Order: sequence, then structure tokens, then C-alpha cells
Amino acid sequence: MKYIFTSDAHRIALLIWNLTRSVFQHFLQRIVNGDQDKAAFGRTLRLFAERMGVTYVKLGQYLALRYDLLSAESCDELSKLMCDVPSVSFEVVRELVETELGGPIESFYQQFERTPIAAASIAQVHKAVARDGMVLAVKLQRPGIERDLRSDLRNLHRVASIAAWLGIGGGMSLVQVIQELSTFTLREVDFLLEARTADTVRRESPPFVKIPRIRWDMTTSRVMSMEFIVGVSLLELCQLSESSNAPAFEAFVPGVEPKVIATRLVQACLTQQYITGNFHGDPHPANILISADGTISFIDFGIFGEITLPERRLLVQYVSNLAMGRLAKAFHYYEELLSYGKDTDITVFRSETIAAQKRWFTASSNPKCRIEEKLGAKSQIELMSIMRRHHVRINPNQVLFWRTQAVLDATAHRLPIDFDMLKVVAEFLQSAGVEKALGTGTSDNKRLAIGLSETLRMLTNSTPIINELSRNLALGSFSMRVEGRPSRVSRLRRNLVNTALARTIAGVGFIASAGALLTLGLENVLISLLVLIMACLVWVGSWWRTIQSGSRPS
Repeated sequence: MKYIFTSDAHRIALLIWNLTRSVFQHFLQRIVNGDQDKAAFGRTLRLFAERMGVTYVKLGQYLALRYDLLSAESCDELSKLMCDVPSVSFEVVRELVETELGGPIESFYQQFERTPIAAASIAQVHKAVARDGMVLAVKLQRPGIERDLRSDLRNLHRVASIAAWLGIGGGMSLVQVIQELSTFTLREVDFLLEARTADTVRRESPPFVKIPRIRWDMTTSRVMSMEFIVGVSLLELCQLSESSNAPAFEAFVPGVEPKVIATRLVQACLTQQYITGNFHGDPHPANILISADGTISFIDFGIFGEITLPERRLLVQYVSNLAMGRLAKAFHYYEELLSYGKDTDITVFRSETIAAQKRWFTASSNPKCRIEEKLGAKSQIELMSIMRRHHVRINPNQVLFWRTQAVLDATAHRLPIDFDMLKVVAEFLQSAGVEKALGTGTSDNKRLAIGLSETLRMLTNSTPIINELSRNLALGSFSMRVEGRPSRVSRLRRNLVNTALARTIAGVGFIASAGALLTLGLENVLISLLVLIMACLVWVGSWWRTIQSGSRPS
């Protein structure tokens, strides 16, 4: 407990220092440049994240996908985030392997390369050979990374809770964003979960797809041993294609047509997304290998998504109708995947969304349009920007779903072929028998549910309870959630509890900082003082919140 407190205090002191520095620099730039630089806020966030390290880089990379939460300029700036970290020494690697596997490294591997073949912010990968001769890729978690991640996430949750209580964040739920980040980030430090995901996707994959086999006898939550796959990185092939180096492209994968690569890649990802529901969440070209026979191999399942059966059914109907230009009907299914805010004007949101979908559909159907206009990423960014303006939220797994499709679209366009993502998806949904696989046929019960749903829509477009019932009917579920408005007494009681909690936190901060000054030594005085400053801020904030609540009409 003492160690956790010291770790959290150290990290939150660093957070306060860099946050203060970043905010000061941001406002200084605003004074100098005015409001002309739309990317200034995103640039401030990016620099702040890079100073803070891995957790905040992950937060920034996650927010870079959330065009429904931040402006397009801020998301584009955050997409530049990089975390430049040196590789861990072999001595540390040996100690980690022997601690995790419970014996000398030589008893598990007859060969283990000292230099990593890949290194990232959370893990690095070494090539090795097992005692039975199987060639392996061994993924090793950086020492201390999970501790720092958990410490930072606890502190971010505390800050988000205080910010939410003080009314900071506008229509964005900061606590929910941090909870979503925690879920996705902590997945990446659980190698057992990643290994199980890889095994699941491998069992469900078509014959032309290869997923590394896991060596469970040499896998723990921090060490993962898997089959080493020989192949050419799709990133290299894309770069060769963009440099118009056809001979080199042919030499890497002789006899394999670029169209075959693109088609198999898209079919593999669409099978994961629409049919099985478990999909690779980061199909960047660097995470895909192409074998000499044209086999597509996916590596690194640290980021993965899960789409439920009801969601897949809605997505199939949405994309199928969109591909045929039936935009109003497509929106009907798209809407079921969204959550409206209390201030959402549904009529205006519907009008703007259908207009954006029409622009993209027209561009994708026009052979004379530039590739940039046809990319699904452009359309999805525009749709999420509309959602942000109208306080509409989308499930994080679906954000990952659309991001995956956008990456696929962009990757296919980097190869020397003509590619129409919408057409390919539509053909896949028809030829793969997705309706039969997902049970999306129009049975009598389905027709009745849709009919009732449409009737309810005609009755109202704004009542939350009716809208909730309408969504459930369309999904075949007749359950409904009813929320009552809290009474004035309950609101007062909640404010009193929040005030007491904030002042308790501040009091603990005062005591902790005083104790730290006495026990941690002079070299940690700055940390102790920063904790003290934060406690003061929380104390002042609690009084300001009390005054604000008292002056607000009930």
C-alpha cells in the first residue's frame, strides 16, 4: 500500500507539473496567435502526452480515433504521437523470462537472440528456438510498465472525477473516456488475453489466413511465445508500390497478384468483423505479413475488438442499404448503434448525417473523383464530427470497427490496383451468405418487430423512453430501461457527499504531503510540495463548487 501511494504521488506530481507547463504554453500561444491555429489544442495535448510517457501516449492515440469527441484538427495532431523508447538489455530480458517461466532460459529455448527484432512502448520481440526445434517469436513486457500504467490510470480517473464534479469537460464524460482508455490499454499488458484472442481468431479464420500458434507451455501474462511466421511485411510492399518499383514487388511475392493480396486481406478482416465478431483492431500494414503463396498473416493482437451479434446484424443492414444508395433506410439501422445526448436535435442530426453519407456515396460511385474523396476514412471522420457537434456517442468497439475498415481502405489504395471498398464490402455481404450466418432474414417475428419499431418512430422522435423501446424492438428484445429524475433532496444529498469526499481527499493530501516531506528526503521535496498544491486546489475547488451549487436554481 505504501509503495502504491509513493508511486501514485510521484506520477501525479509529474502530471501536475507537465499539465501546468502545457496549459501555460497553450494560453501563451493563444495570446500570440489568437484563435487562428485550429490545431493548437491538439498540439498541446500531443506535447503533453509525449512528456508524460507511455500511458499518456496511449491516451492520445486513443483520442486520435475519437472524432466524435475532439475536433478533426486535434485528432490529426494526436495521430502523430510516437513513443521513442530504447530496447531493454538482454540481462533484464533473461531475468524476466526466468522469473516468469520458472527456470533457466536455456531449459526452455536452445537459442534466444540477444537483439530484439521489434521494440515498442509496451513490449519487445525476440526470435528464439524452442528445445523441440520450433522457431518462435517471444514477446516480452517491459519491466515496470504495468505498474506505471495502473498508477497513471488511477490518477487520471481521480482527475477526471474531480473535473466532472466541477463541471469541466462540457458535453464529454471525462470519467467515461478514462474508463474506456483503461479497458483498452490494460488489455495490451495482459499477454494471456492476447494469446487467447489470437487462438480464437485462428480457429475462426478462412484457409488463406494464418495466425501464429501460441506455445502455452512458454506463455504467461508477461511473456508470450508464439510461432515465428516467415513473410514480407505488407508495409514494405505498399512502399514499393508507391515508388512504382514493380520488379522489386514481384521479386518479394513472385506469382502473387496485388489484387489477390488486397482481396484476401479485406475478406479476412470482413470475416472477423461481420461473421465471427472477434477482429484484429490494428490491421496496419506493419502488422500484416504476406507469404510466398499469398497467405495473409496477422500478428500482434494487443489491440482487438468485439462486436456482438445484434450489432453485427445492424451493421450488415446498414452497409447493405448504404451500398445500394438507400440512405434513409441505412440511417435507420445506423441510428440503432448510437446513443443520443439529452441536448441532441435528432431531426437536424439525421439530416446532416444523411447528407454526409450521400456525398460519400456519390463520390465513391464516380470514377472521376479523386481517391481522397472516395476513402471511407474521410466519410467516417465527417460523420463523427457531426456526432460530436450533436452530443451523440458511439460504442468504443464500433469506433475500432470503423477505424479498421478505414485502415483497410487506405491500405488497399496503396497497392497498384483499382479498389472500391464499398463495392467489395457489398459483394462480400452477398457472397459470404452473411444473412444466413447471422440470422438476419425477414421472418414473421422480425417483420413484426420492425413494424412496431416504425410505428413508435412515427409517434415520437424525441422521447427517450419510447426511443429506447423502439431500439429494443428492432433488436428483438422487449426490455426497457426507465430512469427517473432525482429529487431536489437527493441532489442536495449527492452534493453534500461529493463536497465531503473532495474535502476528505484534500485532507489526505495535506497529511500525505506533510508525511512525505518528513520521510521521503530532501530530493523528493518538489514532489511533496506539488502534492500539497494539488490538495489546496481540490480544497478551493470544493468551496467553489459549494458556492456555485448554492447559487444555482433548483
